[in-house]
Amino acid sequence: MLTRVVAVIFGLMVSFYIQLGGDIRAPVRAQIDDAIARLRELAHALDSFG
Repeated sequence: MLTRVVAVIFGLMVSFYIQLGGDIRAPVRAQIDDAIARLRELAHALDSFG
């Protein structure tokens, strides 16, 4: 279960990077960090169910 969650998070990070064209600016990085924090909370919630 945890490996799947990590794979999903990694995939989302890669897709964010590709959408940005590989150009990561500070405000965008802050938004991505916020999204990753939410994904971690979601992963933690899924782990508690699994």
